[in-house]
Amino acid sequence: MRWAGRVLVAVLAGLFLPGPAAGQGSQDAQVGLGLGYSTRFKEAVYSIDFVLPLHDEFPADLVLALQYSDLGDTRRYVAMVDGQWRFPLRRLHRRIYGWIGGGFGLITEDPKGPPEATTRDGQLSGFVGLGYDAPVIPFVQLRLTRHDELIFGVGVRF
Repeated sequence: MRWAGRVLVAVLAGLFLPGPAAGQGSQDAQVGLGLGYSTRFKEAVYSIDFVLPLHDEFPADLVLALQYSDLGDTRRYVAMVDGQWRFPLRRLHRRIYGWIGGGFGLITEDPKGPPEATTRDGQLSGFVGLGYDAPVIPFVQLRLTRHDELIFGVGVRF
């Protein structure tokens, strides 16, 4: 649980420390760390993502992400390439913004044992998210995959 405590400290520091906001208006690349819950596997999902803006004038991003789950006797990795569109939600709060997107992921399920038992598959997914424009950006995201899996995640981007 040390990891969760560090994420909480980073979120709180990002909300209260002064500095330029890096969220909806910035065209800088971002790195994100997240923790989620899979309704299909009833397990935690850990993720890291890299958000790369596509153009200064258009609020769209390319997101490269990696998810990891330990399913007991199997390790599950999903490498994803997503596209997302960002938009402000000023009616909720002047610093809240949202995103919607979708993409493709390559699944590798690696049983703990013989390497020849490893399986690979693909998945399509769509997602929506909310972030708070601060130096360290806390976010929530909901992802639905073609495998009838719903992943609710929280995390930070910086």
